[in-house]
Amino acid sequence: MRTSTVVYQLAAAMVIAQAGAALQAPLFQPLLADPKEPRFFAGYLWARSPRLASRLGTVGFGQTIGLLRGRDWQLGIAAGVFSEFNMESSTTDLLNTDYLVGLPLTYRHGSLATRLRLYHQSSHLGDEYMVHTNARRIDLTSSPATRRPAVTRPRRSNEPG
Repeated sequence: MRTSTVVYQLAAAMVIAQAGAALQAPLFQPLLADPKEPRFFAGYLWARSPRLASRLGTVGFGQTIGLLRGRDWQLGIAAGVFSEFNMESSTTDLLNTDYLVGLPLTYRHGSLATRLRLYHQSSHLGDEYMVHTNARRIDLTSSPATRRPAVTRPRRSNEPG
């Protein structure tokens, strides 16, 4: 996928996000420890591994946007791009990029919430990584469904959503 295509997709997502702001806060709060939760983040990892570089960078760009909403349910669209880089190389080689797009259906009743998400994920090795390791290109895609239950604190009467 070309860089210009990714930039256009992110710009379109931002426009849609602004239009969808009227749908209020999500019924299912984003998972904080899920590395593939669509959100904006950057990280740096120091590790000791015989198979990985000892310094890795990771970035993610994504968001979940509500499309339709009832009193206790919401249908949205989620999209994200997640990349890992070898920070030890002189050119900070791209190791991998994952693309994710999905349709989350969320339900909330009091402090109980659940999310059912149908999504498609596509993984792509970085060109620099493939050159340095003689890796073979394969198409790695999946289209699973996940269900995540959660218990959260109940909303106060003056909170939006």
